[in-house]
Amino acid sequence: MDSVVELGTQPNVSPADNRRKLEQIDADVSGILKSMIRSEEADRSGSAKIISAGVQMLEIQHNDPAAWEAFKNADPQAKEIACKGKDWEAREVASVLWRRHRASYPSRERISLYGKAIRVARDAYCADGKVNVEELLTHIVNAGGVKGILRIARTAKGNSCRKKVILDIPPTLTLFLVGPDGTREPLEPALNRRFLIELGRLQ
Repeated sequence: MDSVVELGTQPNVSPADNRRKLEQIDADVSGILKSMIRSEEADRSGSAKIISAGVQMLEIQHNDPAAWEAFKNADPQAKEIACKGKDWEAREVASVLWRRHRASYPSRERISLYGKAIRVARDAYCADGKVNVEELLTHIVNAGGVKGILRIARTAKGNSCRKKVILDIPPTLTLFLVGPDGTREPLEPALNRRFLIELGRLQ
């Protein structure tokens, strides 16, 4: 966009000039919004996969601590990781998952957020040591990834004294129509189901 522009009803600015400027601004912002939406969708999908992997690791850590320790001790970077305090198990899993990315190593706060999301997802979707990976990933993606899981957990319904958090997340994916201006509208349920069937996500 131009750093200095003449707008409005200035004598040397015609309605046609203003219209062209509006069209230019609209096109520029539309491109920015599309890029932002793609980035948000990539972040949501990526964080969902990380949380799903973390839930599987946490389940093994909980049910077979010897296997978890053997896995950690086999890698020098993982071996040095030791978390303490509340929910240390989930934070340890998150730290192990991030260990190879030293160049962009996340802050303790970021690891703590992922650890909390991993714990919440495990409490909500895993029963008796059983993890349905595909269903788990679908739930997390629908929730909005790490940010969505944490946001929904804060407003989760149910008895606050219960350890298990019940997340009100729809099990079915919802498809959206993205307009030229970046706005998103959900498809009608029947049309949404039809497309999901064609994509192989529903029977």
